[in-house]
Amino acid sequence: MEHAETAPSIFRLADLGLIADRLFRPPVRLRRETAGLLAVLAVGLGALGDALFVHTLPGINLPLWHAAVIGAMAGASRPCGVRLAPRQLGMMALSFALSCCIAWRGSEGLQALTLLGAMFLMMLAVSLPPRVGAQRMGFVTFVYALVTGGVSMATGALRLLMLLPRRERLTTGSEGSRYAVLRASLLALPLVVVFGGLFVAADAVLESQLKSVLNPDLEGVAPHIFWFGASLLAAAGVLWAALGFEAPAAPEAELPEPRRLRALETGIVLGTLALLFAVFVGVQVRYLFGGSDLVQSTAGLTYAEYARRGFFELVAVAALLLPVLLAVNWARRRDSRGTLVYRLLAVVLVLLLAVVMASALERLRIYTDAFGLTAARFYPAAFLVSLAAVFVCFLATVLRDRVGDFLWGVVVIGAVSVIAINVVAPDALIARTNTSRLDDGRSFDAVYAATLGADAVPVLVERLGRLAPADRCVVASALLREWVDADEEVRGWNYGRLKAAEAVRENEAALRAAC
Repeated sequence: MEHAETAPSIFRLADLGLIADRLFRPPVRLRRETAGLLAVLAVGLGALGDALFVHTLPGINLPLWHAAVIGAMAGASRPCGVRLAPRQLGMMALSFALSCCIAWRGSEGLQALTLLGAMFLMMLAVSLPPRVGAQRMGFVTFVYALVTGGVSMATGALRLLMLLPRRERLTTGSEGSRYAVLRASLLALPLVVVFGGLFVAADAVLESQLKSVLNPDLEGVAPHIFWFGASLLAAAGVLWAALGFEAPAAPEAELPEPRRLRALETGIVLGTLALLFAVFVGVQVRYLFGGSDLVQSTAGLTYAEYARRGFFELVAVAALLLPVLLAVNWARRRDSRGTLVYRLLAVVLVLLLAVVMASALERLRIYTDAFGLTAARFYPAAFLVSLAAVFVCFLATVLRDRVGDFLWGVVVIGAVSVIAINVVAPDALIARTNTSRLDDGRSFDAVYAATLGADAVPVLVERLGRLAPADRCVVASALLREWVDADEEVRGWNYGRLKAAEAVRENEAALRAAC
């Protein structure tokens, strides 16, 4: 009973109130003086964000700001009485490595993916309780820590404001009233800004009247307000989540033993799924790997159409199998017979899935050979390769009852995969692949090539002579329009964009002659 009070089960409705109380009112470990230090650091980081990000593209500014946040966190950890765990430092290092990739590659889509990865790793670093080791880490602990970390980061600035030091004499008499007015004004100010901005945006008359009264340069001030506020809120959230509160213990998520899946039930669920996989694999071995003539005579489709139809569906199959295996592992009984049945069928399913993945990649190869490579085909393939590494990690950890190691393995695989994609440079790879197809007399989509990011520009410039005259003109016109007058600012310096601009300017005469 005592254990149930400290770690309530998430399956009891009566415990939801206690869980919500933990979530929104976790134990605070900051003194008011230390909270003031974190608030000053957050304001400084907000000002730095405004200086780095206003009116410029993402580049070297993002890892610089990221490094400043990590440095502020490390410097404030001792005054806050917090010791950052090696696991947290490792996640921060990976997050910083990803942010550096944003200054390396110029593809906007790749930059967005990399930024999401860096943000997730940083959130993970400040959210997970340092006292919980990898062996004790479960899915509920992992997800619950992310939720509590997200809530704490979202409310970090407000919590720090409420903890700021104040003199006791301000709580009495007229001085106390003035302090109350000041604090209420500080709380009301962001509300007025948000709702007032929405009203101004909704009504042109109100906007014109407000401009006539205040007459400020709203268009010039708004970006500074946005970047200062966004940087301050993000910094305050990270500092608060890492140093300001004690991460609450995760609730239990254990099924009662009578409700767990018996060996027979586990066998029926996974065995039926394995049979379905085996039937599909049998079809794949005969048709997809049997050649185009067999597909055309049986399905009435061209080989490329057959390959295109199934690739994304097979990627979805591969992605969905993992949560099914993890859910059954969580719900099954831990007796020797149930463990043997689960492990055997899980291995069979993963082996069958390997054939499914090979089929998906073969379909992509066939379709790419017929129509060329695009970002919409590259990224699912990269996801599939990363997922294959995740399943190898699954076999090495979950089947040995080491779920915590599996979770950390997935995080590392995800980070390494994003770094590897940056090394590959998808846009440059797409440009090389599609221009190489011309040697075999294949078609080339010049309009799509013109939309590729900065990383593809040096490849397109180098291979411009391979293109047909009409395609050459389309690509050259797009490159000249985008890059000949590009001005790379120091704050937003990016290696990919720099090399793109250099390639276009050095070959400007040839590009203009293309049309």
